[in-house]
This record gives sequence, structure tokens and C-alpha cells, in this order.
Amino acid sequence: MAIRHKTFKRLFSGGMAVLSAAALLAGTGPQVLAAENNQPPAILLNAENADRSGGVPETIPDPAGGADEVLVSREAESIAWTVAVPQAGIYSIRVEYYPLEGRGADFERTLLIDGALPREEGERMLLPRVWGDEKETVVDSRGNEIRPRQTEKPMWRTADLTDPLGYVQGPLTFDLTAGTHTFTLQADSETMALRRMMLIPYTAPADYTAEDFAPVSGFYQRLQGEDVPIRSSGTIYPTSDKGDPTVDPFSHEVQLLNAIGGYQWKDVGEWIEWEITVPESGMYNFGIVAKQNEKRGALSYRRLYVNGEVPYAQAENIPFAYADYYRMYNIPAPDGTAAGIWLEKGVNHIRLEVSLGAAGAAIR
Repeated sequence: MAIRHKTFKRLFSGGMAVLSAAALLAGTGPQVLAAENNQPPAILLNAENADRSGGVPETIPDPAGGADEVLVSREAESIAWTVAVPQAGIYSIRVEYYPLEGRGADFERTLLIDGALPREEGERMLLPRVWGDEKETVVDSRGNEIRPRQTEKPMWRTADLTDPLGYVQGPLTFDLTAGTHTFTLQADSETMALRRMMLIPYTAPADYTAEDFAPVSGFYQRLQGEDVPIRSSGTIYPTSDKGDPTVDPFSHEVQLLNAIGGYQWKDVGEWIEWEITVPESGMYNFGIVAKQNEKRGALSYRRLYVNGEVPYAQAENIPFAYADYYRMYNIPAPDGTAAGIWLEKGVNHIRLEVSLGAAGAAIR
């Protein structure tokens, strides 16, 4: 299993040079919440309803300065909740966590339901820390850009529990019966603060459709791929692609930090997240300029999240074909055209995450 994991997670090693977005379509709003779609509302598991049968769970003031007390998920310890599930169904589980001081490794957690492992993928699931540049890029006396040191960026993050090997696409799901259940989160590695876990009725992303969207114009924004505030690993950082004139910006004389990713961005679940600000809510054309030059004759895949959600089925596994130069990639819609993405007015978060694509289902 370990060998297969290593083989299949190394599927992409191309630098991400540019993200670009153009506002061409606008229309109806995003999908409604599950609770408004004839499904039960999410069930919150927090400090207030944590199981106290084995003692009072440890709490601390919000490390980010909030007003509420939050739980401490301490290494080698467990937190349990016993709650009533009002309606049988398929649920995913989402956690809201904050990194506490430790060894700098990702957080490993195991989920038990009613004292048993509900599925084998629920063991030693990974929740990453958040990293970024310590300071702005500096330029030396010869005009070379010097990469800043990478440092952890502690912040509250919300993440689905997922298969650490990536064989299961999207969040792990659990078939729950109506009635009382006990959920136990075991901390296998590292200590973190935990604001809540959420049991969310699961609906798979629907296919992309652009029907009934009215066209708009007058907006274009280009994001340099290396201008990224946060990522999931300290080994993902801006790099210099000095030998490829198709990169932008390019110089053969000085070192420019003009790409991000490459061989450092290959492991399942690793992500890079950008911010984009748009003037109005609507559908936007979206393209990615990248070079995937490691898997000749094969596809690499990335999963797209917009403001923490996969917007539609085609964004689960975006294919990147081999190319030894930087080129534009789009998200393929079912009809073969390029799919757009819905963005809200103001700041939006766009994340690309390493996925196995079709290989995941084939090797399960």
C-alpha cells in the first residue's frame, strides 16, 4: 500500500505560472444550502456538547483572539460527542481547526463512530498546517529576486475529512442511521485547537451548466501564480523558471520568481490558494497557465475549490496534459466548452489541490 501510494501521488510536477480570470458571464446565484434543499441541517459538535462522561474536555481561549472557548485536540488523546442524528442519510464531516505549537508536521486524526472505525480510509486522516512567505520578496544589487523564507501562518481553517491516500474522491462519506451516535476524534499526531466538527448531509457536486446566465463585460484580472498568500506545505514556494521563454515574466539575465509548484507540488491533498477580488457576483471565465512537463503521455489532475467548495463535478479532477511549455488550461464542461466559475462580489478564495483523477477510482 505504501509503495502504491508513493507511485500514484506523484502525478504532477509542472510549475503554475499564472492564474487569469475574465468576467464574461453573470446570472443566478450559487447552490442553496443543504438545509434549504429538503435535507436536514448540519449537526454541530463543539465544546458545549462534547461528551463529559470521561471527564471535562480541555478548553482554551480562542488562540486567534475570539470570544469563545475552544477545545484542545491534544496528541494521543481523544474527544467524543454523543448526539442525536435526526434523519438517516449520507453525511460528510467537516472540522474547523487552528494549529497549536508543535513539531511543524500536519495533523493526523482517526474517526470512530460508535466505538468502531466506520471505514478504513478514516484512519490517520491528514489536516495540513498553513504556510506562506515570511516577508515580501527582496531584490539584490544585481536585480535578482530572492525567495523569502517560508513560515507557518496560523489561522482557523475549515476542512473536510478525506482519504489520506486520495483513492476516494472528495470528502469521506458516512452512512448514518437515525438515532443516537457517538463520534470520537482521536489525535494521532500533533496538537490543535478545535472549534467544531460538523456532520453535513452530503450531495455530490452536480454537472456544470451555464444556462440562463446573462453576459457581462468590462472586467479582466490576471493573477501571477507565484503571488500566492497561503499553501499547505512549507516546501511549496515561488521558483525561478529561467530557461523557458514562455513563462511570464521572463528574463535570461536575472533570477525572477515567476512560477510556483513544480516537483514540490505533487502529493495528494497538497494545495495552493489564491485570492481574487471581483466587482460583482456572477459567472467568470477562468483559465490556468501552467506547464506539466513531468508525465509525458499522461494526465495530471487538480481539484478546484472556490470559497471552500467544489463548484461542480467537472472541477473535481481538472486534467493537465503534458506540455514542455506554458499553456492555457481550462476546465472542460460536459459539452466540450470551457466552464466558468461563480464568484461573489469582493474577495474570493481559489484553491487548487493535487488529486489522483481517474487513477483513484481504478486502484481502489
